[in-house]
Amino acid sequence: SELYGVTVGQRIRIPLAGAEHEFLVVGAWRDYARQSGAIALRDLPAGMREILLDGKELHVAVRREGGVDYFLSYDVERHEARLHEFQNWLLGLLGAAFVALVGLSIWLSGVLSRQVSDLAGRVVDLDPGNGHAPLAAHYRDREVLTLARAFDEYARRVTSLVAREAEFILPTLAGPEIG
Repeated sequence: SELYGVTVGQRIRIPLAGAEHEFLVVGAWRDYARQSGAIALRDLPAGMREILLDGKELHVAVRREGGVDYFLSYDVERHEARLHEFQNWLLGLLGAAFVALVGLSIWLSGVLSRQVSDLAGRVVDLDPGNGHAPLAAHYRDREVLTLARAFDEYARRVTSLVAREAEFILPTLAGPEIG
């Protein structure tokens, strides 16, 4: 550890992402087995870097002070695996919400179309000569209620027209009164 100017248990400060952070030194060694790593790290400028080393992505903080290079590396493999798992969960939840939304839409459209079909059946059964209960009394949805009120008004007009025609035509059909 004298080689690096630090000892195990010593606290050092390294700037990361624009702020100084304190770290505890838990070991200092030279990696003789993987010289490619040492060479890759040797040429890094100070600051935060992402490097690919032996197929692994590492986040590396580099600090150069007093002729000593400090490197702090973080293997992001587990972090990225958790991120990928979170994204899969998010996509699954999004898919489930979409399926639920489609199901709800189909159900709601069925409710509305059943009411419109019922209204159509009641309109077919209208008879201008006979009275009928108002159609609007059977519905609560605003759209269907508007249609029912329009049909009620139309039926009222037709009934009024039939009554006027009956007043005019019936006396002429009965023939002249002989008295």
